[in-house]
Amino acid sequence: MSSDFEDGYKKLMRVAQVIVPLRSLTLFLNMETDVLTWKRVNRVRWEHTKEHLEELHKPDNNGSNKGQYRIDEIPIEVQNVALDSLLSERIFGGLVASTEQGKFVVIQGDPGCGKTALLELLAHRSFPREGHIFIPTHLRILKVTREPVMMNLTLWENLTFGLQQPVKFMEVARVFRVVRRLEMEHTMRLLRKAMNMGQMIPEDEDGTDGLCSSNCFRDDDDDEDDEEDEAQEYDEELEEEADSREPCNEDGNRTEFHHRYWHAQMNHTELAKIHLARAFIVNPEVMILHKPLLHFSPEQRRKVASIIGEQVKNRGICVPESSRARRRPRTVFMSTESLYMLEELGIVDYKWKVTSDRIVVTPGKEEQLQHRSLACMGPSLG
Repeated sequence: MSSDFEDGYKKLMRVAQVIVPLRSLTLFLNMETDVLTWKRVNRVRWEHTKEHLEELHKPDNNGSNKGQYRIDEIPIEVQNVALDSLLSERIFGGLVASTEQGKFVVIQGDPGCGKTALLELLAHRSFPREGHIFIPTHLRILKVTREPVMMNLTLWENLTFGLQQPVKFMEVARVFRVVRRLEMEHTMRLLRKAMNMGQMIPEDEDGTDGLCSSNCFRDDDDDEDDEEDEAQEYDEELEEEADSREPCNEDGNRTEFHHRYWHAQMNHTELAKIHLARAFIVNPEVMILHKPLLHFSPEQRRKVASIIGEQVKNRGICVPESSRARRRPRTVFMSTESLYMLEELGIVDYKWKVTSDRIVVTPGKEEQLQHRSLACMGPSLG
């Protein structure tokens, strides 16, 4: 009798072990999704994009900017947006604002006014209770969170996550330029080490993969042999120091540590730079940045801020300036605690101050100077 009960109990426990995961999976598959919301948002975006294009292509519309594609004149708009918290408390309502493509917009306001919530709406990671955010459908939107996010992938795969695979040779070279532009010495050293071990660079269709070993780690203007030798010696010293700190596995093998567990060797500042570099490498048309300067020293903040300004001005980082006119405008929406520094650098086009019932739009210093120069030119041209 007792043995039969024991056998029955074991079978019952086996059934229970199967039922618990199935229950969790069933609950997960029956959770509410945002598919219908995305469907509505996409249809609104398509309709508004179509309306703007029809307006721009009217015979009597000569366009506002000569030398610019008409589709690039479609504005980005916040149209009567209202948002509630998860507790159904009103965050803000009736927000209205717009900006042209290719502008640097700083989101500011008092603590708790909804700056982060507005960034989430602009990134289409959440949706308003009323109104909508209009960003033309052909523009890619990328949100860069405040805290660095690293995926369970290699360092190279993290940096090139948003690029079409396999990565072309020209894009490979640009990845290294972005890394050098952000002064990511530790990242550069690990990439060089991974490439020398054949762990990183994919095969190139044009057979130019061998060129990367000599050209990717250098700037376009670095042609001096002595500088390259000094850099090589410095890198070798750093590699030896890193190797001495790497733990061994059971077989005493260290070769895979930096490839599989590279993030364990990085400090927080370097991880924050990788987080930003990934966005610059993808080079989206609309970039949403949530306090990206928070993790850097005052000197580094100025350098990173100037690079973000270059993203807007040159329509990308480490891309040819000669082909700027053939690229889409790059727009940046950014929240920051370093507004004064950004204004000193002259990279802010507009400031959006968020309140509970409106957005107060103020031109930046650079935009004010442009308006004044145009106003001064007007009477003389007349």
